[in-house]
Amino acid sequence: MVINFFAAINEGDANRAIDYVAPHLGWFSVTEGNPRDGGRHFVARDSETLRDYFNRRVTMNERIHLVEIDVDYERARNVGHVQYVIGRTAHDLRAYGDTAHGKGAIDCDEGKIAVWSMGQAKDILRGIRRICPGDPSPPRIAIVCARR
Repeated sequence: MVINFFAAINEGDANRAIDYVAPHLGWFSVTEGNPRDGGRHFVARDSETLRDYFNRRVTMNERIHLVEIDVDYERARNVGHVQYVIGRTAHDLRAYGDTAHGKGAIDCDEGKIAVWSMGQAKDILRGIRRICPGDPSPPRIAIVCARR
């Protein structure tokens, strides 16, 4: 589902990307750099705001690919919790590097994203432990792991 969501974004199809987001979206947030030092922060809490955001990202030729994802499952609420590292590039992202990381929640009843938060800054992963064991190389090869 996450890979298909990224494919919709990469193909510039905001309407299809929205199809992967739960109608009761908690939030979708993106922080690039430090907003106090000229960076940017975006939050959407509804599909229309998010659709507009995806359409703006199309004009910047945004591309996303999965590098690592860790999945945990909360049976009581039927929610999948994810932690991820992604490659993320666009015309306006060069100052922030090409890697983002974050976390989210998947509504397993609907099979859709309920929460998504990611941050991107140069050297953001320096000092952060890898999510999954192994090396995701060559580039664009994803490593997936699940907790017990």
